[in-house]
Amino acid sequence: MPEFITQNLGTVITGLVVLAIAAAIVIKLIRDKRKGKCAGCSCGCGDCKAAD
Repeated sequence: MPEFITQNLGTVITGLVVLAIAAAIVIKLIRDKRKGKCAGCSCGCGDCKAAD
């Protein structure tokens, strides 16, 4: 197993970076939703059915 990791270290590091970025985006969307902010649009969420 350590042999596999050392042979594919670049791929493992790239995958971890992509995973960390995706997790950060999801966490931000969840926090924004809890605060009542819109997730992704610039219009007001008062009349938006997706904001419920």
